[in-house]
Amino acid sequence: MTDFEASSSRINELLVDMESRVGPLTSDRAWEAVREWTSFSARFVLVQAGSERITLKLGTNWEGDSVAYLADEIDRVRRVIAKTSSARVAMPRVLGVATNPPALALEYFEGRPLFEVIPLLGEADRHSVVRACGEAIGAYHRAEEVPDEPVDRSEAMTELSAVARRSLVSRATVARIGPGLVRARTYRVSPNDFLLTDQHTVVLLDPPHIQRYDYVHRDIGSFFMELHRSLVGVRRPVGKDESDMVRSSRTAFLEGYRETGPVALDRPEDIWAIDLFQTGRVMGVARSRVLAGLLGPARVALSWALWIRWGLSPPGRG
Repeated sequence: MTDFEASSSRINELLVDMESRVGPLTSDRAWEAVREWTSFSARFVLVQAGSERITLKLGTNWEGDSVAYLADEIDRVRRVIAKTSSARVAMPRVLGVATNPPALALEYFEGRPLFEVIPLLGEADRHSVVRACGEAIGAYHRAEEVPDEPVDRSEAMTELSAVARRSLVSRATVARIGPGLVRARTYRVSPNDFLLTDQHTVVLLDPPHIQRYDYVHRDIGSFFMELHRSLVGVRRPVGKDESDMVRSSRTAFLEGYRETGPVALDRPEDIWAIDLFQTGRVMGVARSRVLAGLLGPARVALSWALWIRWGLSPPGRG
């Protein structure tokens, strides 16, 4: 609800009336708005009472049923994330749920967006943090792995073939590789979905919203694309130092994924599929920049796509 007034009186009315009130919401106290910000689909208000802080999340297009579903999804994904081998992965608890206006009260974590922080970390810290992301996403994929149903497999193959065409890969190659790839309920995960606290806890901010059965490689290719953007930027070619950072970060992610995911992703076919999805997304960036008349940035994106595409040769390809 974008028309919600974040006044102290309205905030306190909303928090007191919330269902399933736990934690600091179980005691009535005077809450005050500290800061507001927005995302693609929600508005956030950081509220404080003494030393206690919580995050109030108001969806811009939520209905009462959808906010209840989202609260259940957060709880479910929190349980999945808790099973990772790393104690450094967390997700905010739901402290309260409201339907009028639709809102969630969430546990607050102090930190910075991972996308901004990764380039500033030393090699050892970056390896540890990206590895934790791999553990979190691997645990989610394992929980959401799907059986090999022909209809879902066909839809996933259609998506893979479309991405392959954009990446100049033959249909015969896709048919040879695709059937052996693992699928799960996936979403386009990104470093933007994570927060890094001062204690280097990696916090997954939101549960997946896209209910779609696709190859797990799609999520990882998307994550690698955004990781590349974080480490290298979007307006300059890849240099040797950046190339080394990208490769070592990929290795760290896959190490974490191997600990918790449904598959190790160490076969050449798996690496090929990850790079294919990443190439497809970068080619889309290049195309959109051409259409916008941004020829310089388009050339950078194209060189980036070709840098990935250079090693995109699956086993058995002639």
